[in-house]
Amino acid sequence: MISGLVIAAALVLPSVVGVQPAAASTPVTVGKSQGVPGVKIAAWLSLLAAPDRASFTQQAVSVADATDEHPYNVIIMNLAIDYNMQLTGVHFFATLKFEGVFYGLWIAEGGTFRNKGDGGYRNWAFVGQFTRSGEGGKIVHFH
Repeated sequence: MISGLVIAAALVLPSVVGVQPAAASTPVTVGKSQGVPGVKIAAWLSLLAAPDRASFTQQAVSVADATDEHPYNVIIMNLAIDYNMQLTGVHFFATLKFEGVFYGLWIAEGGTFRNKGDGGYRNWAFVGQFTRSGEGGKIVHFH
């Protein structure tokens, strides 16, 4: 387990279409890493460069998902937006700060995540095996 580790390293990003490394780093604080290469994921996340928050969330989940091709689901959420989660098998959690906004990023085996606020990419993004329900598809059931 990695606790309270702040990463800002120079690594080569995994091959993800449209993702370019930043000249300056994105602050990443890892709260949990178990069963995935957390330091590597955090280092790659710290190098993200995006023109806006919507692009940032999509790049972050793509980079986290591409790391060592793990079989898990990835979700990022603006922590200022109300949400409810019941994720199972959480292997990784980190906070990221982009354009003054703090995001949480989880890598998990399954469970449910409900966004109670704005559902745009500026505030959340996810990849993996899932179905959506609820008004506006704001409840995500990961398998």
